[in-house]
Amino acid sequence: MFRQILWMNDLSERAAACLDPIRALAVAGSSRVTLVYTTGRLGGRNGRAVPEALRQHAEEHLGRLAGALDARDIAAEVLVLPGRPVDVANRLVEERGFDLLVAGATGVSGLDRLLVGSTALRFLRQVPVPVMVVGQRAFTTLRRVLCPLEPGDATPGPGLGLAVELARATAATLTFLAVLPVGSTPADAEAAEAAMQAIVEDATAEAAHPRWRFRATVGRDAAEGILHEARLHDLVVMSTHGRSGLERLVSGSVAHSLVESCRVSVLVAR
Repeated sequence: MFRQILWMNDLSERAAACLDPIRALAVAGSSRVTLVYTTGRLGGRNGRAVPEALRQHAEEHLGRLAGALDARDIAAEVLVLPGRPVDVANRLVEERGFDLLVAGATGVSGLDRLLVGSTALRFLRQVPVPVMVVGQRAFTTLRRVLCPLEPGDATPGPGLGLAVELARATAATLTFLAVLPVGSTPADAEAAEAAMQAIVEDATAEAAHPRWRFRATVGRDAAEGILHEARLHDLVVMSTHGRSGLERLVSGSVAHSLVESCRVSVLVAR
């Protein structure tokens, strides 16, 4: 699964809740987690330095979390850096080749602002690796994964492959979901489920797995339908692109709604 995980941590309780999902996705003995606290404008002049008291406090807090990872044979390191979270994350991804970024859904400082304003959209858009936002109901073991698809989409995006990989690695049940407009009939739902199965089989070059489920539901929009189904799952995995509702999930106001309202974790692949 993931070998290099970047954990953006603002020292809040919600950020600490990322620990169990990270342990569930990391590979003991071969994964490395880098815990990063960014000081924003609290660094020295022009953000070139970090006040020593703040650095010590952050390193002690993150050090305890790193110790919990080390106890599971997951290598961990701690960084306290000046700068905005988005800028720091992008620089570290470019320099070190992370394959997953993890952040808490809410917090009391920097990451809270990431997920309640325009910075949240920049964070999801700009970081060129999958981003997982850990919700209020953080998972300790990945048992149920939800992957939204558009039945008519011939190029479903990287979320599908990532969802399949996660389900295989964790033996989780994987549900592919199509959200149909109000007024759709049972025949529409059946056709959508068949279309999704064809997309998945074509993208993965294999027949449906016993743990794969194909479900079509009726909702006013994609976000509403996903939120309804997500209640029964541990993680939602989705791509950034799509021709209808799914595109707006990560490129407009619906992204804010989904991440803010979803109690489970959301993983977005670009």
